[in-house]
Amino acid sequence: MALVTSIHQALKRVQFPQNAVLLIEDTSHETAKTLFNLTEYLDLLIPRGGKDLIDLVVREASVPVIETRAGNCHVFVDATAKYDIVRPFVLNANTQRPSICNAIESLLIHDEFFNNYGKELLETVSIAGVKFYGDEKVCKAFLVKIKFNHNCSNNVNLIKITSLF
Repeated sequence: MALVTSIHQALKRVQFPQNAVLLIEDTSHETAKTLFNLTEYLDLLIPRGGKDLIDLVVREASVPVIETRAGNCHVFVDATAKYDIVRPFVLNANTQRPSICNAIESLLIHDEFFNNYGKELLETVSIAGVKFYGDEKVCKAFLVKIKFNHNCSNNVNLIKITSLF
């Protein structure tokens, strides 16, 4: 919704009709399939969602599609971050709907933050069912396998400690 609001504000500034960009709030696959073929009304589809939805759009749409595919969403936790904000954020980004496109797969933690809160943060996400692979510092603190070049899937994070930021 925030993205569409931002686009509407930009369209208004350049005196372009705001209804040129619409948000379809019905997320059912049936509604999506109907939209795929409305070539007389739609110029372009940019599907946002899980892999299954994106595959369905690419396979069945007659309207041109910008294929977003799977990405790798990163979160960086700075040295000055507040633990009481970071903990629920990281937990939600890993557990609310881990199969969707905005769930995090990589967590970069500043080493100063990690030294203060890292073990507690990783224990929290582990208890919630999140699996993770880490660099040497994570492994020493939490006894997990070193496997940083892992191909992520649901509820798996790659964790790297850094002092470069």
